[in-house]
Amino acid sequence: MREGVNNILVRAPNWIGDAVLCLPALEALKTACPQAAITVLAKPWVSPVFLNNPSVKQVIDYDISGRHRGVFGKWKLIKDIRKYGFDSAVLFQNAFEAAMIVFMAGIPVRIGYARDLRGFLLTNPIKLSSDIKKTHHVFYYLNIAAGLKKDYSHQLSAISHQPKIYLTKEESEYAKNFLKGKGIESNIIIGIAPGASYGPAKRWMAERFTEVARRLMADYDAGLILFGGIDDKVICGEVLKGLKGLNLAGEVGLRQTIALISRCNLFITNDSGPMHIAASLGIPVVAVFGSTDPNLTAPLGDNIRVVKKDIECSPCFDRVCREGHYNCMKLIGADDVYESAAALLEKRAVKEFPAVFLDRDGTINEDTGYIDSPERLIIIDGVSSAIRELNSRGFKVVIITNQSGVARGYFTKEAVDAVNRRLEEILIKDGAHIDGIYYCPHHPDENCECRKPRTGLLQMAKADLDIDFKKSYVVGDKLSDVEIAQNIGSKGILVLTGMGKDERKKINHRPSHIANDLRDAVEWIIKDRLKA
Repeated sequence: MREGVNNILVRAPNWIGDAVLCLPALEALKTACPQAAITVLAKPWVSPVFLNNPSVKQVIDYDISGRHRGVFGKWKLIKDIRKYGFDSAVLFQNAFEAAMIVFMAGIPVRIGYARDLRGFLLTNPIKLSSDIKKTHHVFYYLNIAAGLKKDYSHQLSAISHQPKIYLTKEESEYAKNFLKGKGIESNIIIGIAPGASYGPAKRWMAERFTEVARRLMADYDAGLILFGGIDDKVICGEVLKGLKGLNLAGEVGLRQTIALISRCNLFITNDSGPMHIAASLGIPVVAVFGSTDPNLTAPLGDNIRVVKKDIECSPCFDRVCREGHYNCMKLIGADDVYESAAALLEKRAVKEFPAVFLDRDGTINEDTGYIDSPERLIIIDGVSSAIRELNSRGFKVVIITNQSGVARGYFTKEAVDAVNRRLEEILIKDGAHIDGIYYCPHHPDENCECRKPRTGLLQMAKADLDIDFKKSYVVGDKLSDVEIAQNIGSKGILVLTGMGKDERKKINHRPSHIANDLRDAVEWIIKDRLKA
């Protein structure tokens, strides 16, 4: 692909699972062409996967049942694409039609696999080798990114192979409030997706899902949610027979489904789109495989258990068993799945995450007084890269901030939320993210439990995010941040940005470290963790 690429159209796959698996390739594409704006063209049922993704500027729906229906509809799509002036097209979708559309739209550079007789429509055809056919689908898509530039393939080792879907704060709040309204408030929530749109050869038996769910609910006092599309409503109802739980099949949209899956502590599923969604959110997954091959489509992550029986005729990739016996599924017993699920829950029971609690004003952004609008938000140099480093090291990154301007009448809670949203948008654009934002809106004289250096906000974060205080750090430019670290048994770091230089003169109890800025603090945290 030529240099100076600035405006890229990416044609996404048509299945939800494949759409999730191409996400690392999108990240690789943005890394290869950081100056480029990336637009994703996707069918409406998969386009929500790409929303809020920091590598994606916009998503265009390819609406084959509406505006883009039939021959005339495709011509409308082609004319729509031309208006954007794309200089390059990257085809993660394999069909001849995908190449034909970008060819007729006049996009100068067109890259994708030379398959389905479409090679002559591509300027940069990629050979579909036998090795690529045998590799995991994440690498199938990453191989396209490797063909973008000369000498780029060696950089792929720096790209995460773990797909990741990004939720907004509002979506996370929606899920939390939705489940609370439905009475699902267990400490452990189990999600089950018993459907598989590919066909019955990928579907484990409903009654066995039921048996596993019943045992887990009894043994772990767990809540239960059934997930799926409208076509899965019947099988989800069958799984739920005799159990107390929530059947959401066909009841909520894909983004809402993603947000609700993020609230689960365990996800049990066939080889399906929801399986990959759960894994992309970091949820522990038990995946039941029958006619398909986990070497190609297994979920990726640290807490994944694949349950499969090795029999002579599997994997056959059939939708319907050609032998009529479905032994690849029948031989998987409820005990097999229960034991994998229990192992992941036991691992979770002893697993709490290290966190870095960050003050906001003066630590992340310049302290310009009471910040009452997003326009006044100025991020301190190096903050995005520092938080990105914490993300990559497995820390939960949580903002804890006092915002007494609400009680003083200087601004509203809505204004605080707007500033926080803008902060998250900036970080996401830079490839970083915040796991939670908590603030105290009260006046110092109210003597509340949430104002630093009291620990109310941190206790809320601990409960929400499974945080281990003893392995955590608090970073801020005020002595209250150092004090709160001592109050929870964490290590406190004073940064000399914001009010830090003045606060340093008042120190009675020396912090664990004094850093020039957040970037310096993160470097110390990483070294300190390596000593542990």
